[in-house]
Amino acid sequence: MKESPNGLISTLESKCPRCRKGYIFEKQNPYHLKYIFKTNRFCSECGKSFMPEPNFLEGSMYVNYAFSVALVVSVFVAFNVLFEKPNITYMISIAIGTAFLAAPLTIRLSRSVWASIFFSYDKNATEKFKNGNYEP
Repeated sequence: MKESPNGLISTLESKCPRCRKGYIFEKQNPYHLKYIFKTNRFCSECGKSFMPEPNFLEGSMYVNYAFSVALVVSVFVAFNVLFEKPNITYMISIAIGTAFLAAPLTIRLSRSVWASIFFSYDKNATEKFKNGNYEP
């Protein structure tokens, strides 16, 4: 019996939430900035539509906001733990810089998480797609 792919790992790798094989984004490198928002319309493995309604992935901005806040708070906590009397200017500069550099990653991850919330896993999705019996 073939083991099903892990949902968390598939989400982190930006794979299709339905089959966990195809990729959500056209280019896998999040720092290829020309393609940062370029999402495949359909999964290449199971045919799932990644845009079931107009502007579907815009809801991921709420998830992205949560990731960004968590990142900035983590930087502040790290500064307070590592340094006895941290300089607030350095803390703010490092937090903003870290959030800016991590933005391509958090944008991609938030879109992947958003899609995973709304699309359920189907272990037979690829076979259904190849046989012509699938729902986009």
